[in-house]
Amino acid sequence: MYRVMIVDDEPLVRQGIIRSVNWDNHGVEQIEEANDGLQALEKYRKTKVDILITDIKMPRMNGLELIRALREENAHPIIIVLSGYSDFEYLQEAIRMEVTDYLLKPLDPEELHEVIGTAVSRIRMKRRGDALARAGKNLLRENTFLRLIEGNIGNNELKEKLKNLNIRINKGTYRVSVFQILSQDETDKKELALMIYAAANVCDELMRERQYGLSFPCMENYVILLYDRHQTLAQIRSFEEEVRGTLAQILKVKVKSGMGVEVEELEEVACSFQEAKKSLEDQNGGTPDKVYSKLVGDLLQYLKEHYRDNPSLKEIAAAFYVNPSYLGYIFKKEYGESFIDCVNRHKVEYAKEQLLTTNLKIYEIAEKVGFTDTRYFVKIFKKYMGVNPSKLRSPE
Repeated sequence: MYRVMIVDDEPLVRQGIIRSVNWDNHGVEQIEEANDGLQALEKYRKTKVDILITDIKMPRMNGLELIRALREENAHPIIIVLSGYSDFEYLQEAIRMEVTDYLLKPLDPEELHEVIGTAVSRIRMKRRGDALARAGKNLLRENTFLRLIEGNIGNNELKEKLKNLNIRINKGTYRVSVFQILSQDETDKKELALMIYAAANVCDELMRERQYGLSFPCMENYVILLYDRHQTLAQIRSFEEEVRGTLAQILKVKVKSGMGVEVEELEEVACSFQEAKKSLEDQNGGTPDKVYSKLVGDLLQYLKEHYRDNPSLKEIAAAFYVNPSYLGYIFKKEYGESFIDCVNRHKVEYAKEQLLTTNLKIYEIAEKVGFTDTRYFVKIFKKYMGVNPSKLRSPE
């Protein structure tokens, strides 16, 4: 629906315009009147009408001054200028200020009807275009942050996309929380998707109010909260309890949540997300330290049992249902070395034991711990032990 304002210092002219058009046919639901530019400007600030029909010559503030004032306030309603033949110079200036159309007095009702119809069509097209642009921007925003939490976007590309989206993320510490909507059995997919988007909007508004960060929807009926500055666990738990209450009050939904650990780099946000998902799987929810400790213990045990099979980072990640970049983060954090270094260290330590306690040849031990190239095994062994395998077995 549309709103119109008619600005003229002659009441009869205003009433004549109102009576000349079947406004309902054009979808116009509200008509404002003003007797000069100053009153029109004040009313526009309150009503933000879509179409403004204005005379040029008026007391206090004329039509050109009104248009100029609107442009200075970055207001761009459809403007239709009313003018007489003697107003040609004024009309030229109005055209330079990009008015949409003009009508000569005395007004022709059919011409007025046609101009209003054209104006409404332009507004409709603009709204459609704006809606598509917003949808595209929202899709780009969601896709960018999904790639961030999945560890699938480079730092330079991320900076460029955030700049294009006009989004600023603070340089500090980061933490991810995952909220899962607990849907009823009868809730269909479309309704659930709308609920997730609505929940994400509520969370985003609350996050921005507190200047905690931002929120966005995710797959698997998740809403992601991305904290971009340090908050204590007590602060986060208090805030997220408030979020739960707000969602229950506004959307009538219940949620459960999981929280990831705090990380120092944007590139590590994917790791925090993985921990938040793991935490969500814990029935008590929201206990990242407990879930993380269990994962670290299970991971170490798995490595001890399978290092001779030359497992890849992707294979272990698949076995534990986690992101490979998250797994790499755990190795760095817990063991202070890369995944490859950790695997090789286990191999070398077992090879050392075999060298000192068995009569197996060096190439046999190399094959036993997963090396097919004996010379490469010797090189790796020396890297970690500081001596060749043969020297270790026969120091003299």
